[in-house]
Parts: sequence; C-alpha cells; structure tokens
Amino acid sequence: MNKKIVFGMAAIIVIIIVVYLYKFYPTILGNKQESVVDENIDITVYKGNTVKLDLDMDGREDSAYIVGKQTGGSGTFYYVEGILNTENGEVKIPQVLLGDRIEPVAIDVDQNILSVIYLTRNESDAMATAPSIEKTSKFSFDKTTKQFVVKN
Repeated sequence: MNKKIVFGMAAIIVIIIVVYLYKFYPTILGNKQESVVDENIDITVYKGNTVKLDLDMDGREDSAYIVGKQTGGSGTFYYVEGILNTENGEVKIPQVLLGDRIEPVAIDVDQNILSVIYLTRNESDAMATAPSIEKTSKFSFDKTTKQFVVKN
C-alpha cells in the first residue's frame, strides 16, 4: 500500500479521535463546556381537552386547560391554567398547581366551576408508585385578583 495513503488514513483516524474526545470528554482536551444538555429547559405538555367558559362574566368566551411541566427532574408537575379573552386581547391566567406525578383524567365545567379529575396516590406511597386513587379538585375564578381559587 502506498505510504501517502496510509499516512492520510492515519491522519483521518486521529482527527476523528480528537473530535470524539473533545465532544464527549471535555476536560481531556481543555474544552471547558460543563454539559452538552441545557438543564434550564422546561418542557410544557398540554394534557386533555380545553374547556370554554366565561370566567370573568364579561360575555366573552375564555378557556381553561391542564398543562404538565417537566423541568429536568424525575417528575412532571401538572397545573390548571387559562386564558381570559378581554377587550384588549388574550391574557394568561396564573397557573395553580395540581400535583407532581399525578395522572390528569379530565377537566370539565359546571356553572362556571372547573372540575379537574386526576389520579393520585396515598401520601404514604412512594412517588414511584403509579397513581390509582381518583381525586377531583374544583376551582372558581376570582375576578378581582384574576386568578383561579381552589374550592375544595
């Protein structure tokens, strides 16, 4: 085999090794990058349906829904959240925590009261235990503070 070809192949192999070490073993080659993953990223997941209702009784259709947020830990935090439809446009309603590692089942409305049904676990159960106990939380809307208020 020609010496130039062998030398060229060896150079390519060395470059591949250096790039690999630089990317996956940052301290070996002086790359000060601590992590290739940005742990400050929140992942938001919309869960279930959106209910339409008039939260602030102004004649405009508002909405409420459940969101799940994964912030890099082992759990998913679920919240009730909504949007007010005002004369100046849409305004987000602050979130209210439902729980961590629960399983939302449904969101419904009756006489302007939100009902959120979800599965949870006993307080004595480990967080790794699958949720199996059905619970319903009810929320009304406070027109003064423009926030959901827990009813139960």
